[in-house]
Amino acid sequence: MEEQPVLPLPPVRCLTKEQAAEYLGIGVTLLSELGIPAIKFGRRCVYDKVDLTTGWKNISVEGGPERSLYGP
Repeated sequence: MEEQPVLPLPPVRCLTKEQAAEYLGIGVTLLSELGIPAIKFGRRCVYDKVDLTTGWKNISVEGGPERSLYGP
């Protein structure tokens, strides 16, 4: 019998809070303050990379919800 080729796994799209903060290059506290929506699976919360990228672009342009990301 021939072995069937193994298909590679698709890239991960959902990230934990820690992974999402690292993806954006910020801390988890700032991630929580930004208000980017999380997806809930029972007690588990994950962040979609598409939401993170879109939310980050909006915040970078608008200057953030309460403070500038580039200083006072």
